[in-house]
Amino acid sequence: MDKAKRSSGQIDKEIQELRGKIRGLEAQRGEHGKALEKAKVDRKHNAYSAHGDGDAKAKQKLLIARTTQREAELALEDLESAISEGRQRFDALQREHEIAYRAEQWEQVLSLAAEAQKGAVQIDVYIDGLSKFLAEHQQKIEDLKRRSNNLGFPRAF
Repeated sequence: MDKAKRSSGQIDKEIQELRGKIRGLEAQRGEHGKALEKAKVDRKHNAYSAHGDGDAKAKQKLLIARTTQREAELALEDLESAISEGRQRFDALQREHEIAYRAEQWEQVLSLAAEAQKGAVQIDVYIDGLSKFLAEHQQKIEDLKRRSNNLGFPRAF
């Protein structure tokens, strides 16, 4: 769909979807952060036994903790990039939404102005008719005053 033709409602739906995606990414970031901290603790816990005592099990656990830590660090870095990009897209959509909303509101203003202009033409027609009616009415009143004065009833009308 042409971006210039999208309504504010359509853009708002995209904003809501993107907001949900960003929240999901932020939740994943928290999970990977916990995994990273656990891997660091596991490394610290097994480091002495693996290096100081030469414990094979501790070396294996240390190797797994290193791998887990590196994967968690990279996943966190990827998620940070994704969240940053998501926020940039969110900001761009909000700006686009504002532009579309204002354009829609302006269209409504122009439509209302056109209706008011049509109404003004009708008012002119009615005012012309009312002016003629009032002029005729005033003429009748003047005629009544003149005739009542002629009959000897001044101030009857």
